[in-house]
Amino acid sequence: DAEGLPEEIKLAFCEWFVVTDLEEAKGVTRDDVLELMHDLGYSDKAQPAKDFLFRGEGHIEEKRRLTCVGLQESLTLLCALRADAQKKLSQEPKEGEDPPLVPKSDADALDLLRRKFRRSASVLNSAEQLRQATAGVPVLPTPAESDVATSDVEAETAPEEVAEPKDIDESEDRRLEDLRLARLEDDLLNRLERLGSLSLAEESRLNDLRRQRAALP
Repeated sequence: DAEGLPEEIKLAFCEWFVVTDLEEAKGVTRDDVLELMHDLGYSDKAQPAKDFLFRGEGHIEEKRRLTCVGLQESLTLLCALRADAQKKLSQEPKEGEDPPLVPKSDADALDLLRRKFRRSASVLNSAEQLRQATAGVPVLPTPAESDVATSDVEAETAPEEVAEPKDIDESEDRRLEDLRLARLEDDLLNRLERLGSLSLAEESRLNDLRRQRAALP
């Protein structure tokens, strides 16, 4: 059930969820979903986000964030945050309260979801080709690669062209991914500074974030 959610956004969200679930060894976690909601402009302080996190297994927030979650519950969260944001934006903020966050427009949200899906799908495709190569299975070129191979001769004599939209999208995807990882790293470093130490799970998460940032092209 995704009441009030445009069909295109619902489909794009489902595509992101499925490909992320395949990409991550342990599947999609509550932390993954909350990060996406943050990128879409929703606050993790909103009541639907708090309820979503509370339903995770464990007694501390870090463990709850790392628990797996299903597609339906994640889709329900998006609908709930969307409705909550619309309700708050229609009301006058109380005295002393900060104005509510304005989430991304439907068009911007759809564009973000599709770019995240393309990035994850590209990672999966590269991983599958590597797996086949190490297993001794011939790796067939994708249609895109075949097109490139057959146009090599034409490319040598063609004038230099400006960057294609796809190249721009990939560059923007890398920039957004680096910003996302940097934000998560900063959150953990702030927690370390505030508490003086991190749990083993948090230290592992911090090291993993640094490896991911270093591996970005």
